[in-house]
Amino acid sequence: ACADSDDGSSGDALVPEQAIKNARMAAREAGGYTVLMLGHNLVLPQWGGIDGASTVEVASDRGVARATLVRTGEPDATYAVVLVDGETFFKRSTCNDWFRIPGGGSDVLAPFFLETSLLEAADGYVFRAPDPGGGLVIEARLADLGEVAIVVDPSDWRVGGILSNDPERDDGAVFDLLLRDWGEEPEVARPSGAIQDRGPGGIPC
Repeated sequence: ACADSDDGSSGDALVPEQAIKNARMAAREAGGYTVLMLGHNLVLPQWGGIDGASTVEVASDRGVARATLVRTGEPDATYAVVLVDGETFFKRSTCNDWFRIPGGGSDVLAPFFLETSLLEAADGYVFRAPDPGGGLVIEARLADLGEVAIVVDPSDWRVGGILSNDPERDDGAVFDLLLRDWGEEPEVARPSGAIQDRGPGGIPC
């Protein structure tokens, strides 16, 4: 089926590709948003797993973000994380010093940048009829998140949630990503002082 118009206003006639395109455009135009992660062991590139109550604030138009991450297996601490100038820095709550992910770590928070993460949706995703709440659901495979259900609001095409949709994942990850605070951009600054490279985990200080 094909959409009746470029903006997909025809609802359940919209093809999956157009729905993804609209959601990507909405994320770009909003500028900023916040992602709340619920669940267990969502594995991030160069980082490892994170657990529920992790939050990521994204300024998609500036390519920066800041986050508070609960690392899987480390319930005694949280990590402050910032992405700025294409590099990812972190500080464990039990430490005073910031560290840089080796090589820069530009991809650590990449799954939360919808404009690019949705672009990598694999072919074959299925567009489903509107759910009872009025949202639209797109099933897709994303590079860093696996099989997911993406819930969008057809009135503005903003993503309300990205829900884990694969009970047979090898890493056992089960997660919901809830999106809120659309249009709000975080202030993100590069940490000052001498910063060493180090991977997360353990006690880095």
